[in-house]
Amino acid sequence: MITDCFGVRFWSFEDAELVFVEGTAFLLKFVAPTAIAFGWRKFQKEKDRPQRVVSVLGIESSNAD
Repeated sequence: MITDCFGVRFWSFEDAELVFVEGTAFLLKFVAPTAIAFGWRKFQKEKDRPQRVVSVLGIESSNAD
């Protein structure tokens, strides 16, 4: 908050913490549910995708030629 006393302007920090906390809480009302929804969608996609088979480049073949 900017205070103007007799033409001299200065920044007042008496409500800075309160404004920050209120702004953060307001922002979290939108960010938190969105982050949870995107995380849930990613979890569901990863769960539904078939597991990949790891191929090891011929190490298991035991050809004794």
